[in-house]
Amino acid sequence: MELNVAQKTNPPVVKIDKRKNQQFRVVLNKDANEALEEITNLINKDFEHGEINKSDIANWVLAKVKSKISTQEIEQIKEDNFDESKVLANLLKNAKSDKNSLPEDVLLALKNHVGLAKGRSKKPSKKD
Repeated sequence: MELNVAQKTNPPVVKIDKRKNQQFRVVLNKDANEALEEITNLINKDFEHGEINKSDIANWVLAKVKSKISTQEIEQIKEDNFDESKVLANLLKNAKSDKNSLPEDVLLALKNHVGLAKGRSKKPSKKD
């Protein structure tokens, strides 16, 4: 049987949402990894209709938490991950771009740290 060109049909086009198929990596600390393994094992125990892996659990948990995380929890996460080096680097960056932009309390703390007179914000006069 021969088909002429007019009879040939193109197969249907299936569009795949590439965003859903993208994969990303996250690094877990030991405690988080152990918790994820425990949850995975609990779910897979007596689960005869499929199998769940750690990625499935992490995706599910994060999707659920996204809409339920409170302002207090966000602030707690920030507090738990406070980085004084980053704070100082940002203060220094701002001070370099805008002269005299260090907050007064930070400037005073720096002067005290290096042993300069407390509360003295001006350079000493030649008489001192």
